[in-house]
Formats: sequence, structure tokens, C-alpha cells
Amino acid sequence: MRGWVESHGDACRLGWLGFLSLLLVEPMPPRLLADCLHSRVQADYADWSRMFEGSVSGRSRKPGYLYDFLHGFPNSFATCLNYVRLMEVLGLADREDGLLAPNPYTAVLREAFARDVGRRPGLRDAVSMGGRTKAVLWELLRARDKGVRVVAGLLSTLFTKYERLPRKRAVEFFSSMLGRGYGFFRHAVDPRLWWLVDLGFIQRVRDGCWVFYLDSGVRMFGSRRFALRMFGIESGYAPLGFSVDAVLRVLDSREASYDYGEFERLVSLVGYSVGLAFDVRRVVAVLAEEGVLYPQPGGRVAVSPHPPRNPLSMEVDAA
Repeated sequence: MRGWVESHGDACRLGWLGFLSLLLVEPMPPRLLADCLHSRVQADYADWSRMFEGSVSGRSRKPGYLYDFLHGFPNSFATCLNYVRLMEVLGLADREDGLLAPNPYTAVLREAFARDVGRRPGLRDAVSMGGRTKAVLWELLRARDKGVRVVAGLLSTLFTKYERLPRKRAVEFFSSMLGRGYGFFRHAVDPRLWWLVDLGFIQRVRDGCWVFYLDSGVRMFGSRRFALRMFGIESGYAPLGFSVDAVLRVLDSREASYDYGEFERLVSLVGYSVGLAFDVRRVVAVLAEEGVLYPQPGGRVAVSPHPPRNPLSMEVDAA
């Protein structure tokens, strides 16, 4: 388990990571990737501005859905760069010789996002993500960010006290529980509250006030079965041949080494990305038998740089 992932307060909407996964198909400088996102956003933002012109003169008077859309909106290059940095620290890209390179996790998120919203998504798709994207990001956050686990855990203690939690009270509560001030809330806790909104665990009812889903999975934080149900993923297992093919498609051509548990998690994420549950241990066993994986000291496994064709290959469309 990692510590608190470093996140700027403005990088608080998870869907923009999906946009970045579509843009990052080959190694590129981080600032160039941020510029690509900024250019993509600016190309459509003018139309959005004209659509709502005259109805959004002040922040407090913005319609709720528009405020939700604009909160965390990467309308500046600095915010775009913060999203690129968040992508890196979450393990969705690797740093190589000063460049940001896609990795298997990038491919998994790209597959999920594209299946949910298409290869040319609109800006609103960054807020209203589909179930596959939510499931992939939820599993990734659970594994890589202690902060989202802490915030979700503290929220669960409030279920018996409040149905709605004003922002001011939320600041006081988290500051007292974590022994930190407003600055920590702004840059650490507040982004994670929005991440939980994006994932469907809590809902913002108006500016400055949150409402909790009392039957939400924040209580069932460690439940993989809940994740399958929450995000609309099929509970039945995908055919083994298709599962192996799907995993092979996202493995990088270069040799990579994983902790065994991390590789099992990657296989699960691949399943979520196509909207099906995989029998993780059977998939890993087949990959090991066919020489795609081989053991290393310290409980690690390496991926062959030239994986063979999947002998169980089945022409199954799981979309």
C-alpha cells in the first residue's frame, strides 16, 4: 500500500485520466501531453461557454450540473499538467529518459474508457464515466492510494450521524480526525471527495454540501464482489480463452517485472476494462504454462518480451 498520492487540488476529476490514456499512445514529454489535453479541451470549450453564456455570471449561481462539470475542469495548462502528474503517480504511465510512456495500466484504462464513451469522447464524458472506467479506476485507487482509503473509511463513520454534510463541517471533521489544517483538506481530502463522487459513492447536492449514499460501498470498501455489482460488471466469468487474449493484448512488448500480487491485480483490471469478470488465477496459470510469465527471486514474475500466441484463443466478442 502506498501513502497519500500527491495530488493538486484542481486535479480532482478522474475522467480526465481517461482522456489522457487516449492521448498517450507513445512516449512523449509530459508537457507535450499536457498541451495535447489543453488543446483538446480548448477546441470544445468555446461551444460550452456560448451555450451557458448569461446563466453563469457568478459561481454561486451556476446550475448544479454545470458546476459539477466545471469543477476540476482543465481550462489552464497548469491544471492539465497536474492531471498528467496525477496520471504518473497513480502508475498509469512510466517515466523513461524524461519521457512519459504508456504501460499496461494505460492500455487497460484506454480500453475501458473507449468502450464506455467511444474513441472520440466529448468533454462531458470526463464527468459521466461509464461502469468499466469506474471499476478500473476504483481498483487502481484502492491499491495505490492510501488517501482514498482513509477518506472513504472516515466517511463511513459519518453515516450514523449525518445524511448530509456541509462543506464547512466536512473541513472541521477531516481536519480534526487527521490532525491537519485547511490546506491539507484542500489539496488532499477535497480531491478525493470528488473522486468518490465520480465513482458514485457520494453525491454533491449543491455547492458546499455533500450527501452520502447510505447503502454505498464505502462501507464495503474492501469488497471486490461489491465493485462488480456497483459498476455494472458482469458477475459471470469470461471464457478462459478470451480472458487470456485480453491480457495478452495489453502487455507491453518490452520485458517487465511485477510483484505476483500486482500482476494478478492487472489481470483483474483487464477484466473490468472489457466489462467481464476474469478467473484471475486460471488466467495467470495459463500464462505461466505457456511461457508468458516466468518466476523471479523475491516472489516476482517477469513477462516475456515475445509472448507466444494464445493457444486457447477464442473468437469471442465481449463488448
